[in-house]
Amino acid sequence: MRTRRRRDAGSTIARHADRAPRDKHEEMGFSDGWSTPLGQLVGVAATLYRRAPDPRARLRYDAGPPRLAVPPAQHRRGPTGKGETMTGPATDDPNAGQRAFWNGGPALLRWRDMQPTLDRLYHGITLRLLEILAPAPGEDALDIGGAASETTRQLAARVAPGGRVLGVDISDGLARAGRDALAAAGLTNAEIVVADAQTYPFPPAQFDVVSSRFGVMFFADPVAAFANIARAMRPGGRLAFAAWGDFAGNPWFHVPRDAAIARLGPSERAAPREPGPFAFETLDDPVAILTAAGLTAVRGRAETIPLVTPGTPRDAAAAACALGPASAIMRQYDGGPDDLAAIEATVAEAFVPYAADGAVAVPATLNVLEARAPG
Repeated sequence: MRTRRRRDAGSTIARHADRAPRDKHEEMGFSDGWSTPLGQLVGVAATLYRRAPDPRARLRYDAGPPRLAVPPAQHRRGPTGKGETMTGPATDDPNAGQRAFWNGGPALLRWRDMQPTLDRLYHGITLRLLEILAPAPGEDALDIGGAASETTRQLAARVAPGGRVLGVDISDGLARAGRDALAAAGLTNAEIVVADAQTYPFPPAQFDVVSSRFGVMFFADPVAAFANIARAMRPGGRLAFAAWGDFAGNPWFHVPRDAAIARLGPSERAAPREPGPFAFETLDDPVAILTAAGLTAVRGRAETIPLVTPGTPRDAAAAACALGPASAIMRQYDGGPDDLAAIEATVAEAFVPYAADGAVAVPATLNVLEARAPG
């Protein structure tokens, strides 16, 4: 039995700008896995899946002057000799670990393939953000970290006619999947760029609406990131995002984690405030970050919104164990099929009380944040 070496988180520093970054994939249950034959095969598949970045440098319009003038992401040669889509100078990439992981490997393939499942699971959260923001026809919107998800498409449908949407994602593969989804939906008023929202040179005072569904908890320097986003908002522009709240209030995460620990052995959670899914689980933290970034009318509240999956508790358990802490612990201990089956059975039993009418609705505790740009 082998245990994965735990990354030294270092000391917890009160100032968020000094936090040490933690890879998004580690907390969500992925490791690189390249040492196994299967991992190598997946790596080859990911390489074949990758293609050159979208050559479009700016949003294009059929008529009238452009309202969104998006600067192109810079392109440079990476250390492997393959092209990498970068934002800002090559030497200024504070989220390089996130970028490297989300542009190849098992995480890219699994998140791309599971996106329809995640959109169904998080649909209620998407609708809640849209209710808060109330995007209107003719407005310009920015969607952060959701290129392949329904959030960009939902915004595009609501700001038409006359409005435009810019989706920003650090993953080229997920951005391409998002562009394909926009085309399939017939939405021509949206563009997706591969960029890091912390450093991307957004056009100033451009967006009326900024939205993110679980896409803003991974910045190395969240104050700098939101200050950059705030500069891109029009005076009085509206921002809203959803982040995971109290871990104990999220059975979608803690039930699979407890089951995996009981089956395989102990595993430590990330330190408080480290970049990752639960970086904002203490509501005061994102409120302080948004205020420090220069945003106004900052408001945060905990809300409970169900995560709904069609089917049986067993189906919901399989989805919950495919991404998240159970998946991470399986990799930590080299768990096999029997371990996974046992963990899923335990989770399915715990999810039985949430099943009704052919679906499973697992309650989720979220921190929902709102703010406005000054002016």
